[in-house]
Amino acid sequence: MVLDGIWSKKKCCLSIRMSAPIDLNNLSKDGVLAASAEAENAPTEFDPRERSKYVRERVDEVRKLRTLGQNDEQIKLAMGDFVTKYPTLFQMSVSSNFSEERLTMMLTMLDRMGGGMTQHKASVVVGQHLANVFINPIVKNTPPDKPY
Repeated sequence: MVLDGIWSKKKCCLSIRMSAPIDLNNLSKDGVLAASAEAENAPTEFDPRERSKYVRERVDEVRKLRTLGQNDEQIKLAMGDFVTKYPTLFQMSVSSNFSEERLTMMLTMLDRMGGGMTQHKASVVVGQHLANVFINPIVKNTPPDKPY
């Protein structure tokens, strides 16, 4: 599973790509537990610390270009492979609603993956944080007789 997203102070957009499709009509507790165990034991296919370092450097570069007065299009041209490899992170970094806190949390999880935390566990931590910030307040404030 690969999680990609853009988070701002006002919205959250997530994209989750699974290595194999999930049949939502045939979910079972055993199937979910088996998929979770498989994800927990799956090796990370990249160096998390290198990826974290790369993203931090690119976001810092975007900030620097912004302070020099460049607009989004100029920054996009200057950032090259960051725009094509990580389009959502690029959009996040040029957004006026950019949430430094959420990016820092995601990059911290990447760093922890480099120290032994599994990709699955890091995904769970990020997902729980996002649920606490975006979903739980809506559910808490929705009367039981109204749909979400």
